[in-house]
Amino acid sequence: MKMIYRKGMELSIRIIVILIIMIIILAIMVLWFGKSTAQGQSSTNCYMAFSDECGRFKLAGGCEDDSTLTASDYFIKSVGDNCYPSADAAKKACCSS
Repeated sequence: MKMIYRKGMELSIRIIVILIIMIIILAIMVLWFGKSTAQGQSSTNCYMAFSDECGRFKLAGGCEDDSTLTASDYFIKSVGDNCYPSADAAKKACCSS
């Protein structure tokens, strides 16, 4: 009995395995870069919210020594988005710049 070897079938299985490995590597790279892009977007949103709130706080006179304004009324989004741990920390950063 003579054995018939099918090289074509063997080659296609190797190619399928290589393609699966490449797809897995590509998926890992996409997830990695997607995560870093999302972090950059989050920090941009924090900076924009803080900048807007800081400008309004300074215009209202919140950084002056005799001010009666509360920081929690102005730094709602910065604290809510976890940019700053508290409104007082945001006020300190705003008034020091």
